[in-house]
Amino acid sequence: MNHVGINITENTLQFVEVVEKNKIYYLENVDEELFSETLDFQSSDFINVLQTAFDNLTHRSQIKSDKISIALSIDLFRIFSFPLESQLSGSDLQKQIEWEFSVLFPTLSFKDHIIRQKKISGGLYSYPEAMIIAVNQNPAREIYNFLLQNDLVLKFIDNAHFASDLLIKKNNTISIYVGGQTISFCSYKNNELTGYRKFITDDNTKLIDHINAFAVQDENSFSEFYIAGDTEFAQLQKEIEESVNISFDNINPFERIQLSESFVQNDHYLNKAKLFSSAAGICFRIA
Repeated sequence: MNHVGINITENTLQFVEVVEKNKIYYLENVDEELFSETLDFQSSDFINVLQTAFDNLTHRSQIKSDKISIALSIDLFRIFSFPLESQLSGSDLQKQIEWEFSVLFPTLSFKDHIIRQKKISGGLYSYPEAMIIAVNQNPAREIYNFLLQNDLVLKFIDNAHFASDLLIKKNNTISIYVGGQTISFCSYKNNELTGYRKFITDDNTKLIDHINAFAVQDENSFSEFYIAGDTEFAQLQKEIEESVNISFDNINPFERIQLSESFVQNDHYLNKAKLFSSAAGICFRIA
């Protein structure tokens, strides 16, 4: 099936489309539209800003799919973890999640959030953790309705970092994602998530210390290191590499996909491909 992936940041709408022909997927569109103002997901009219950008983008690049998946800024997600006790029943785990949420976010309502749970296998710590990913229902519902009004079908919504990581192997891997005012860190071993943390971009010391804490563990033997993002991160990459003495690879999301006959090789594709890993990752996620 044809499929569109969109990454929504506070400043841009990033767009990647694939089309299917004879059971082969081809890259059809790569584009980006800057918002007329910084997008505030808590504002009642953020959808109007989004609609204007979407109209401008689709005027340039007419989409061939009615199925769209969305990657959202990591700033929108409230993510926390706690030790996972194997004897907890499903209902007890749910109560634990709600209690942890109430302690960490006492002014917020748990019922107002969409909750997703991931397991963190023993990594930096010797015990597994439950990682809880929460996003407010209101912007998610507004985006769903926005797509309906444009005769489009929502397939998936995901965190921009997790969408980007769909493009990499997860064997002995450290992955960093730069988005908005936040940097997130993931570690993987044998295709399982072993660590996740978020850091504020105005102080990279804690991030660098955290990378060092993981990288020096002999038993983990990390061999692949990636840094990605939807805003320019070259200076941060240089700072990290010099501090931890490790080279990080960038993700080229389009290096393994053929181009359609009508594809236009614009500046986004030729010179800024590394900034589209989230839009591409969620686009390539067909099932």
